[in-house]
Amino acid sequence: MGLTEKYYNVYLRATRPVLAVSNSIADNWMPETAKKRDSNDPGYKLEKFQELAKARQIEAAADPETSEWYRYMPLEARQIRLLHLKATPSSDIVNVSLSIQSLDDDIQFEALSYTWGDCSDVHIIQCEGKKVQVTRNLLGALRQLKYTDRDRTLWIDGVCINQGNEDEKSIQVAMMRDIYSKADKVAVWLGEAAEETPAAWKLMHQIFEISRNTAHEDWDKPISAEEWERLGLPHGASSEWAALEAIFWRQWFTRVWIIQEIALARSAIVHCGQDSIPWMGFSGVAMYLYRRQFTRLTTCELDVTAVLPLYYIAKQVREGGGKHDLLSLLATSRRSIALNPRDHVYGLLGLTADQLVVPDYKLPVAEPYRQVANALLLKSLDVLSLKGDSWWNRQEGLSSWVPDWSSYQRAYSYLFSGNPNQVQVMQACGDTVANPRFSPDGKTLWLRGTILDQVRRVGETYIKGNADHTPKFSRLVGREFMQDGMEMIVTRTLRVWEQMVLDLKTYPTGENIESAYHNTLLAGVDVTPNGVAGATLAELYDAYRWHRLTFPGESQKPSRFTKEEVRTNAGVYGLAMFPATYGRRLFITKKGYIGLGPTSTKPGDNVALLSGGRTAYIMRLRSKKAPFTYEFLGESYVRGMMNGEGFSEEVELQEFEII
Repeated sequence: MGLTEKYYNVYLRATRPVLAVSNSIADNWMPETAKKRDSNDPGYKLEKFQELAKARQIEAAADPETSEWYRYMPLEARQIRLLHLKATPSSDIVNVSLSIQSLDDDIQFEALSYTWGDCSDVHIIQCEGKKVQVTRNLLGALRQLKYTDRDRTLWIDGVCINQGNEDEKSIQVAMMRDIYSKADKVAVWLGEAAEETPAAWKLMHQIFEISRNTAHEDWDKPISAEEWERLGLPHGASSEWAALEAIFWRQWFTRVWIIQEIALARSAIVHCGQDSIPWMGFSGVAMYLYRRQFTRLTTCELDVTAVLPLYYIAKQVREGGGKHDLLSLLATSRRSIALNPRDHVYGLLGLTADQLVVPDYKLPVAEPYRQVANALLLKSLDVLSLKGDSWWNRQEGLSSWVPDWSSYQRAYSYLFSGNPNQVQVMQACGDTVANPRFSPDGKTLWLRGTILDQVRRVGETYIKGNADHTPKFSRLVGREFMQDGMEMIVTRTLRVWEQMVLDLKTYPTGENIESAYHNTLLAGVDVTPNGVAGATLAELYDAYRWHRLTFPGESQKPSRFTKEEVRTNAGVYGLAMFPATYGRRLFITKKGYIGLGPTSTKPGDNVALLSGGRTAYIMRLRSKKAPFTYEFLGESYVRGMMNGEGFSEEVELQEFEII
């Protein structure tokens, strides 16, 4: 059983969707850096940093004796550079040297896990009497990690790799697994301390001790107000909780590289300013806070879920010693950030047995993305479920079926939602087998399948209210607006969906219209066992509708349940509905089927079944003259067509050319 099959709620919250504030904004908003590259684009700053490093290496090579810049000597196979951080009495002075070592030798060193930070904020350190450029955040780490009585040996990518040499960088990245697994210890640098950091660290150590003294079987019991008071924890409105939450929102947690850096570490120590704690203690605190639902009794959101995938992946690597499949890792890390977009693929290779690509930083970004997608398609069509509408512009040169790993996907994938029950209901193409073909350049894909139906009508895109926004986003636009404006938008959207369905007279499969609608909003997952005993699906939906979709002055539909039971049933339905509908449009087909598709779905689009696929798919005809070509939009749920009903032996298959 893989990661995404075991930890449903963890994955749902760990993805931390970045939401827009209205349907119109959701369809058009994107960060300014996605529209055009400017001097504030972090990726642009990284390129300029590396261009400057390259220019300084050219200068150093031209005249090694007189140049003020350190000259990197070439590395041979399996060699790395180690940084020796010199002991100095002053904390401000940073003096280092570099040595070349073989990974095959018995060498002792630590590896640094950190974020580069602002690459335009460049500082200089001394390396063997010459200059080396580093970012401000790395300079802070070196100052803090420096011993006063002895040298410290570290591997740090920003200095130990010649950042001006793309070939060397590609080779070193391919060795990351060996580097981090061979390091005696990994030092995690979260950054300089803020004013509130000491209070946060004090509270973290307090919770760590509490967790150590809590029986493991009690970890899944929500903490009560009485126990909270007995343990001497700060009041839920105390600023100490907000300070602790700020630790978990440090930029380090957004990096795609940290997944393998933590998973491969023999041991790790987390540093923030002068404070430190072992990674096992740090992640254990996050797990304790999450499982015991501390956020119920605090005024801040106390979102610690960025830590949880790291905890689980590291645990699996530590206990199993095996490697993960790349597709699962790509799904899990989808909302991580990398300054170099290629690293969304390269940064995971050290954890996978699927060596589908070789790191090459000279390639256009689209090339490794395409290589990975095509290689995964030869195994199964599951990777198609990770291609959907994104929050901002796609990387240039990507074919329509290739996921843009650098961009947030609006919708949760049905196959990678983390809910095993969701995966089980996705058998749209039965036991058929895919046989993908590619053009010589790999940019055109041919798949066999059939057109099931065409979209006749679409609703608005479903987005979620305040509870599912990140704390930073909520603070940015204001909680009052989020609670009032966003809830009104959600209410309006779902009411439009409901009216679309009620306009139907009958359902093609003979199912009751309301039942088909209630099931569609859950993408077919049966949640009745989770409701109050005896509650039907219709009663769960009615509870949710009353709880979330009523306007002021409207009365509740009569119910045989108490208000508390109605609230419980509403929560059961809403929890399952969110991952099924978020970032999707409801649509009605010409034949009268109800479905959920990508935000980009519009009338006239085709609902297709593809041999070997597990979901239905939305595709758009791009050329109306032979040879017909299609654009791939994304996965889809169609009520009554997810168990092979549309893929009988009588169905005549055609070959789709997808560009």
